[in-house]
Amino acid sequence: MMQRPPRALLTWLSLCFGVSLLVLPCSVTAFSFWARPPLSHAGQRPRSVSLFSFGGDGGSPDAVEMGRVEELVNSSNIVLFMKGTPSNPQCGFSRKIVQILQDCNVQDFKAVDVMADPWIREKVKKYSNWPTIPQLFVQGEFLGGLDITREMFEDGSLQPMLEVAQAS
Repeated sequence: MMQRPPRALLTWLSLCFGVSLLVLPCSVTAFSFWARPPLSHAGQRPRSVSLFSFGGDGGSPDAVEMGRVEELVNSSNIVLFMKGTPSNPQCGFSRKIVQILQDCNVQDFKAVDVMADPWIREKVKKYSNWPTIPQLFVQGEFLGGLDITREMFEDGSLQPMLEVAQAS
């Protein structure tokens, strides 16, 4: 017998859909969602309500979470996940990558403070398959951390890439 999903998932689904949900897994790759019956039918078995089903190609709860990270990555042409803010970096690596962006005359980039949201800090590492922060994304593509960004800055390949991203 399969276990029910964690209460946090049930609570999140209830908040998102405005329905009190009871989740009954029917197989390893798919879940059926059931709405609780009205109070007048409290003694009867719940009726099936097909809100959606999770499949193996992007509908899993993990894929939904990665979708939230992807929205952040695509919210601007240049996105930096860093510790702190550009005006107040909370680590030396974040400070250095902000300085590199400023040296490349990048005026408009989105900075995401991972210290303010531990969920983002862990999920962005999983999304990019890169273990450290800061992480720089240009036009939705993961560029790298400080070491790769610094190398590209020093060999002259970073600035043209950032200029194209700012122009689009």
